[in-house]
Amino acid sequence: MNGLPPQPEEGTAPKHSRQAVEFVQLLFGALRNRQLYPPGHKLLMTSAERLVAALPEALAGQAELNIGIIDDRVILGEYPLSQGLSPSAAQLTPLREREIERITFDRETTSAEVKALLDVLAGDPSEIPAGEQLAGAGVHSIRIGRLSSGGQDDGGRRSLAELYNELYRNAVLAVRDLIGLCRQTGTVSVSASQEAVEQVVHNACAGDDSLLDLTNLPQQDEESFSHALNTCILAVSLGRSLGLPQRQLHDLGTAALLHDIGKSALPEELVRKEGELTAEERELLERHPVLGANLLRKLSGVGNVSARVAFEHHIGFGGGGYPHRATHAPLHLASHVVAIANTYDNLRGRQGRLEEMTCERALRMMAKEVGGAFEPTLLKRFVNHLGLYPKGTLVLLSDGTIGLVKEVRKGHPLTPRVMVIQNQARERLDAPYDVDLWESAQAETPIKILESRDTRMRGFDPLTYFR
Repeated sequence: MNGLPPQPEEGTAPKHSRQAVEFVQLLFGALRNRQLYPPGHKLLMTSAERLVAALPEALAGQAELNIGIIDDRVILGEYPLSQGLSPSAAQLTPLREREIERITFDRETTSAEVKALLDVLAGDPSEIPAGEQLAGAGVHSIRIGRLSSGGQDDGGRRSLAELYNELYRNAVLAVRDLIGLCRQTGTVSVSASQEAVEQVVHNACAGDDSLLDLTNLPQQDEESFSHALNTCILAVSLGRSLGLPQRQLHDLGTAALLHDIGKSALPEELVRKEGELTAEERELLERHPVLGANLLRKLSGVGNVSARVAFEHHIGFGGGGYPHRATHAPLHLASHVVAIANTYDNLRGRQGRLEEMTCERALRMMAKEVGGAFEPTLLKRFVNHLGLYPKGTLVLLSDGTIGLVKEVRKGHPLTPRVMVIQNQARERLDAPYDVDLWESAQAETPIKILESRDTRMRGFDPLTYFR
């Protein structure tokens, strides 16, 4: 979590320099020209020269310009380009076909090297990696390849799933240290909580759903800390969908991260206990909202919202939860949001270890408590935002095959793009293939989702497929 990029202005997506954005647009315009015109055409030379001329201002004094390609998203420097500025999915197809996730230009780039790059990108995919083809053409000022850790290529190749997983794991470890310190000293590290929340809010404001996708995947180690982080991610994502400005998202994220901090004052064996609790144990466990609120009220820098959410997140929209209140004053908006995020992740996490618990089933169970435990409008927004079949959901299709949801189309939550990984005989495919259920819906015999299944109970790790 160290070395976070600078935060965007409140309520805005991160900004890029106009010159850098124009360079990216020129690059993909040149690639389109290369696909339309034969080698040696005058327009291609003009495109290459314009790119080289635009490079110094795009670099803005930096030694190199890094352009990342993740799925249908372009990352310029450290931030994703907004949808209106980013190249289309069709323009990115030649790069995805060649498994290119990174293009780096340095200040010595020449127009001849740009032309060689365009030839490699526009040519037919080869068994020889595109980076090796480019180096073989004598190009050294432009480098292309996979995203990697620590500047490594080749042996240090990292898939997109691995990069996202590391980001998530680092955040979990930050939460572990935060809660562990609280258990030992009885206080909360304000800086540690802010550090964990800042990354979540940054991703949400940038329109990056990578962390949200990971809340749907099987929890790995440090489950209790994963729950704190997942609640934070889910709450901030819902808050972002409501249009909350960045400062309020940060307060909401901090409150969500610390909502169960009162449990650090309880015996650890009680907090971790599986199965039914005795009446005495339940009474003790239900003290954690009061303990958490009292702890957070003593701290400067955390904010009043965190203390209030810690106290209110189990009271419920109808007021029938705990702790009991003499009055029925309205709950804080953040308390309603955190109650939804907390319950959803608890169903998917703790209860999901004991029985099959898909996202769809968890949401349908929560819908039965609408108006009692949950504020109706917010729960509806949460369901619409998350979808019944988030990325990574295992689904049985009407043609008898098994697939993993790969992409959810905005506005069409029931017809996502699915990666088919098993045939009708339940044999795992060596070469999984994609089916777009929205396109299939237009066919005479459309393929539909019959039911979703829990990857944790079926022995699947979706991350192994998302490369």
